[in-house]
Amino acid sequence: MVFLSDFLLFMTGACWGSFLACWCGRLRRGEKISRGRSHCEGCGRTLRGPELVPVFSYLFLKGRCRSCGQRIPRQDFLCEVGFGLLALVLYRRYGLQLQAVWLFAVCLPAGGICLTDLASYEIADAHLFLLGLLFVPGSLAGWCVYWAEGLFSFLVLDGSILLLSRIMQKLLQKEALGEGDRILIALMGLYFGICQASAGLLAACLAGFVLLALRRQERIPFGPCLVLGFVLLLLS
Repeated sequence: MVFLSDFLLFMTGACWGSFLACWCGRLRRGEKISRGRSHCEGCGRTLRGPELVPVFSYLFLKGRCRSCGQRIPRQDFLCEVGFGLLALVLYRRYGLQLQAVWLFAVCLPAGGICLTDLASYEIADAHLFLLGLLFVPGSLAGWCVYWAEGLFSFLVLDGSILLLSRIMQKLLQKEALGEGDRILIALMGLYFGICQASAGLLAACLAGFVLLALRRQERIPFGPCLVLGFVLLLLS
């Protein structure tokens, strides 16, 4: 019974991860999330039920479309596995408390930021809006900072990072930090206050240096690094 309940919980989280991956894919292609059923990006064929089972369909199909053979994005599979494991971790730590549901909900747009920024170097406004919206119930329930402190920290960090990015842009003669990255840093202040957000930003910068060394490129997506710092604060 324990194994069955854990499996069902994992699959529930994986289903949400699958939905998130589908949503992010449609955002990148300029499609609406409500537009039709899931389909292959290569041949456009509508996917059938057995092809839509999170995690297992990817493994069974060996990561390729059954019709045209196009590769299914590996990050979609990792997203399903990641949110399945997240559901298990939150259940083990919080049980069936509402805080676990709220934490899982906050991680969804955070994960969306990772997927879209890694794929296109852009952060969707919808994900940032959802993060800001989810602060409200979290603050009212006492799961993050009081709303007045959070709003003050948001404004201070947003203004400071905007000024710093403008200075860096003048010195480097190119964009130093995207608008989405700046808002995400400010949202860290909204959730955790200036001091903890600064610690999260430090962790993000360290992760950025590691990513820069691994990819060996002049430009890297900074959103996933910021999300790492955000989630570490969120789950600590």
